Amino acid sequence: MLELVIARLKKSGIKRAIMLTGYKAEMIEEHFGDGSKFGMEIDYSVETKPLGSAGALHQVQGLLDDNFFVCNCDTICNLDFREFFARHEKRGCLATMLFAPVDDVERFGIAELKPDGKIHKFLEKPKKTETKSNLASLQMFALSKNIFARVHKDMFSLEREIFPHLCTEGKIYGEQLPKGCEWVDVGTLADLQRIEKEISQGKHKWLFA
Repeated sequence: MLELVIARLKKSGIKRAIMLTGYKAEMIEEHFGDGSKFGMEIDYSVETKPLGSAGALHQVQGLLDDNFFVCNCDTICNLDFREFFARHEKRGCLATMLFAPVDDVERFGIAELKPDGKIHKFLEKPKKTETKSNLASLQMFALSKNIFARVHKDMFSLEREIFPHLCTEGKIYGEQLPKGCEWVDVGTLADLQRIEKEISQGKHKWLFA
């Protein structure tokens, strides 16, 4: 999955990546090295203790550009991220999230969007009775470094602590994955087994294109 994500970022014109690692960090670094054999420049930041999704980013903020792209590596899509990132920069907002409709909202972060694209409400893994939306976060974000001014502790979560506050301030936007784009999630063993089976059946060829 890491190789597939790196290849997808490269296709979108991204030339440098920072891998935020923890468990088996040494194996990942040994495999990818400096990234040159994958056509990328790769740096690493290791969590020696749990920092949360935002805390891990906060640890490397000195290495980040003013605006940067974040993705979890158990999800991947075939979107060219250049236009998505350009729209984020043009808005001048603190965060832009990418969404797709799902059947099971209780497994994902779910957003309610306003007509102008601002996120009205964001709930991490809500009960079905807590939201009328089925737009799930793909765990792919364009962020401004100014977002780090919102926190003053070592461990914190983007999804549970940062994004909900940005909704009340009107400084976070969301976009749906365009029609024609596909995505896969291997966040559970069942998902991984299903995707592997579908690949063996000839599906998801874009993953290896």
